Amino acid sequence: VAQSGTTIANVFATLGNMVLALLNNNVGMTAPVWVLAPRTVQGLMTALDANAQPVFREELLKGMLWGFPVVVTNHQPVTLNPGANKSEIMLYDGDELTIGQGPQLQVAMSEEGVMINGSEITSAFQQNMTLMRVISEVDLVARHAEAIAVGTGITWAPGVITAA
Repeated sequence: VAQSGTTIANVFATLGNMVLALLNNNVGMTAPVWVLAPRTVQGLMTALDANAQPVFREELLKGMLWGFPVVVTNHQPVTLNPGANKSEIMLYDGDELTIGQGPQLQVAMSEEGVMINGSEITSAFQQNMTLMRVISEVDLVARHAEAIAVGTGITWAPGVITAA
């Protein structure tokens, strides 16, 4: 779903189209969650209507948007489209996500390896140490790709969203 603009009406249209995308795909909406970058949240927090009243602030202060929980993460980039500083927002149904974990841990040990901490190099052999590496395989996947809606081209930042 592409951002339709930066007026409050456009923001509502973008959010509404994302919800509609899930509903049109027969997603149960049993555990819907928004994923937003901090810049996007602050843009929505500072959005004022024509009477200079905050539009989304009260709900966002409760960690919600349109009645759905909001996850704020810096893992949502705000530098998409070089030079344009665009972001994405996501809406997904958490009940449609599956977490998988590998059957066993992968463990490796070494008495000959080295550790690098900044400019400091430490030899395990010289320090009479044993280095250990443990790897656990974990993956997150949507059972149905249709259970995730992505809003693209998002430029909502503080002072950007206007009443008209």
